[in-house]
Amino acid sequence: MVEKLNFPVLLYKSKSVDYFICKDANMLTLCTVAALKNKYYNNLLLIDTQGKEYLIISAVKIKNETKPRLSFSYIFGSRFIRIQPVFDLDYGQQRNIKFVKKIILDEFETNIDFWQENEDYDLLLCRIKMADSIEKLMKLLLNL
Repeated sequence: MVEKLNFPVLLYKSKSVDYFICKDANMLTLCTVAALKNKYYNNLLLIDTQGKEYLIISAVKIKNETKPRLSFSYIFGSRFIRIQPVFDLDYGQQRNIKFVKKIILDEFETNIDFWQENEDYDLLLCRIKMADSIEKLMKLLLNL
């Protein structure tokens, strides 16, 4: 793990418009068996509230989060496990609010039909554009 992440953090892949925001370390290190098996964490980029960008190159299972039981979720690999992200310690970028907003707004544009179903779409879009820090932007998106 890197020295100190400032949460919340944004996770994204460079060739995708999808992103995910983790509010804390507990959320970052919890995933499904299927996500680990499908290498979700491989080459995943993480930006913290200070704009520091890190590269997660993989993840390793630490432990099962719940006792396995015979159910559809267990059979199909959606039970939860605790993982440890493996960071590329040679990688490090500094990102600004404009860069993070572009990630968010690109996803909005790609999935505009979904977002426009929200009755507060215009207000939300305005708040995203007006956010003046990465931390405020991530906290806004966590509260959706």
